[in-house]
Amino acid sequence: MIPGVSYVRLGWMTVALLLGFVSIGYRLLDLQSFRHNDLREQARRNVSYSKLIEPRRGQIKDVKGKVLVVSRFVKTVCADPTLIGNFQDEVAKAIAPLLMDPPSDYNPSVAEERYASDLLAFQEKLSEKLRVSLRETTDGRLIQNRYVVLKRKVSIETWDKINLAMTNLSLAVDEDKLPSKQKSFLRNLRSKAIFTERKDDQLRYYPNGKLAGHVLGYVGASENEYWGKDALSIAGQSGIEKVFNDYLTGVSGSRNTEKYGSKGERFNARSYDNPAESGLNVFLTIDSRIQGIAERALLRGVERHNPDRACVIVTRPETGDILAMASYPDYDPSSPGDFSIEARRNMAVSDAFEPGSTFKVLVAAAALNENIVSMNEVFDCENGSFRFAGKTLNDTSSHGMMSVKDILIKSSNIGSAKIALKMGKNTLYDYLLKFGLRQSTGVHLTGESRGILYPSSQWSDLSLTRIAMGHEVSATPLQMTMAMGAIANGGWLMAPKLVDRLEDETGNVISRPKPEGKKIRRVVQPSVARAMASALSEVVSSRGTAPRAILDQFQAAGKTGTAQKPSKTGGYAKGQYFSSFIGFFPSDEPGVCIGVFMDRPKKGGYYGGTVSGPVFKEIADETGVYLGITPDTIQGEPIKKAFVLKRE
Repeated sequence: MIPGVSYVRLGWMTVALLLGFVSIGYRLLDLQSFRHNDLREQARRNVSYSKLIEPRRGQIKDVKGKVLVVSRFVKTVCADPTLIGNFQDEVAKAIAPLLMDPPSDYNPSVAEERYASDLLAFQEKLSEKLRVSLRETTDGRLIQNRYVVLKRKVSIETWDKINLAMTNLSLAVDEDKLPSKQKSFLRNLRSKAIFTERKDDQLRYYPNGKLAGHVLGYVGASENEYWGKDALSIAGQSGIEKVFNDYLTGVSGSRNTEKYGSKGERFNARSYDNPAESGLNVFLTIDSRIQGIAERALLRGVERHNPDRACVIVTRPETGDILAMASYPDYDPSSPGDFSIEARRNMAVSDAFEPGSTFKVLVAAAALNENIVSMNEVFDCENGSFRFAGKTLNDTSSHGMMSVKDILIKSSNIGSAKIALKMGKNTLYDYLLKFGLRQSTGVHLTGESRGILYPSSQWSDLSLTRIAMGHEVSATPLQMTMAMGAIANGGWLMAPKLVDRLEDETGNVISRPKPEGKKIRRVVQPSVARAMASALSEVVSSRGTAPRAILDQFQAAGKTGTAQKPSKTGGYAKGQYFSSFIGFFPSDEPGVCIGVFMDRPKKGGYYGGTVSGPVFKEIADETGVYLGITPDTIQGEPIKKAFVLKRE
């Protein structure tokens, strides 16, 4: 007979066995079902090594293939403090000189002591980073931090030097006498403690500094997820870099390598690559030589007149190609954070202004095209003072009877107002739309403004006389330059073309973005455009408003603009002007159109012919020679026999 206590023990053993089987069953269920995907991924990581292959970001080049932007691969250097132990100071001393950026004004002959002091301070900070610390996981657990970023954007050459420094790391221990476990620790310290992120980064390099910075734009960090981890990559933030970001970026690839053995050696015979596809190269219509000419001339104009802002646009009126586009203040796209938002804004497309008297070109061209006036028709300019709708409109000089041609040459506000009154508001409004006002030009740049042009139904009795002189309406410098281009090319409004083509790395043309030299619409007839060009050529003469824009070897045509700036409290601000000149040359067969715009010049005058005209002249004289355009004048006087300059 079994004692009662034995039944109790047998019962407990049975319960224990049942609990054991239940636990094992639950464990199997957990591994096979609940955690199957996680464990499968962990097993994959244990037997394979994957590295993301970053695609090279495409280059940006000028019209002749000169590189304006290129990418360089760089590393993000990291550390695993758990593999460093108590050797933080030794590691920091070895790699600090390679990771620290010396001051830009560092000169070893005069600042050696300062550099040594800076290096020591950096070394101490680095040593502190290399110490083991704890971090909290998403589920609230505290674990040792095995990932510390030491520095981003480290060149491959510098990383190779860091690798060498770690391989040759000198430690104050007799390693021959150490047990195998400690020798293994030191091997891992030298080979694995300092490493780089799996994904390489890229550093965008602008070899020409600030040249065309507003057109090119700049890049910034963009956070993406790779293999379940957040990683930073670059993405365009403005300009061509942003508009064509998807084309420039390319497609990532990967390198997968199987591992075997207790130490996880890589078995290269079983490696396979999914190659990255480099980004496309973007070819602009910008000519870097003309861009440099424009930027230098603009800066000289800024020095003379100290405007708040200024810009220049150079185009081919026949095709709409933008050969140069420069804005002041400028910035360096390699370090955009060092400059204000104001400096990074592209005035040529993002800012709209009341254009002033350059607008008279559109008014006169519209009236001529509708046969409402003729070039020789005469208007009474009221000796400089015209009372209409209860307000007085003044000219800067007293004029009596003037032809339409002379109204343009002398830039009469009253004459232009009377032409507009004869034409009527609906006709004028329709033509302003045809010239591209209140519409995006479609240029491949960010932040373009459409300007302001209210429907004619909202115009007051006074509006016709004010719009005729470029008030009560606003337009961007690019809109006004393209409108003048329509006069230069025989009457066609062209879509501005900034990007010529996209090529792959082997030189195959993949795409030609639209618009591509597109004729948007005919605005005026060729005969009207020729008549306007003839009249505007006399603006650029001793009897016109732009004698300072007279070219050395070419007959230019153009129009000055001097618009008083609106006041924030209403009306117009005294002593504040928007000064401009838009012209083209040669006047009889235009090859280049140039717009120069200065916002609130504060010294040396404010009239468009005085402020912007000389900048036009500097750019046009040098650009004409560079392009090999046949001269037709010598310092404003026609020449009997034209000679051809040798093209570069």
